[in-house]
Amino acid sequence: VLTDQSLSAKDGDYRTLITQIKKSNPESKFVNLGIAQIGPFLRQLKEQGIGKPVFSNFWSAKKDVLSVAGDAAEGVLFSEMSLAEMPKFQKEIAAAGGGHASGATLSAYVATKLLLQAAQALKSDRSSTALYQALLAQPSVVLTDLSLKIKDRVVEFPLVMKVIKDGRSVPSPF
Repeated sequence: VLTDQSLSAKDGDYRTLITQIKKSNPESKFVNLGIAQIGPFLRQLKEQGIGKPVFSNFWSAKKDVLSVAGDAAEGVLFSEMSLAEMPKFQKEIAAAGGGHASGATLSAYVATKLLLQAAQALKSDRSSTALYQALLAQPSVVLTDLSLKIKDRVVEFPLVMKVIKDGRSVPSPF
């Protein structure tokens, strides 16, 4: 890591930062910005002649980002949850009227389930402090209905690498 910069959500002109990045001549860039920032940042990277590879978060594949970034998004790599590996979860969400499940759906489900498990472990003190401590005390477990492992309080979600190609996200060859 050559540099780690923070930006304000209000920032829109990234030329100064991009000039610094260009001077450091990194082998790759990881861009972890919000939806409103990624498109302009990618466009300004291209305008200043900074090439690929660029790694980002899954927001880089959102329509709003792609419309702003245009062809500057081509080749951007990102990972996202692979719900294809979880057909049972997909079917249950659809059957409950939830439509097509997304990574956000899965994250919310897991977070809610872990909170409920921690709350059930509490006998009498249900304060936010006690609930937080119960969450921290949870051992490594498997969410059996999802076959997701949790180790050291980290959920091991199935991930897949994707790339922006022809204005849409497709599985990455890497």
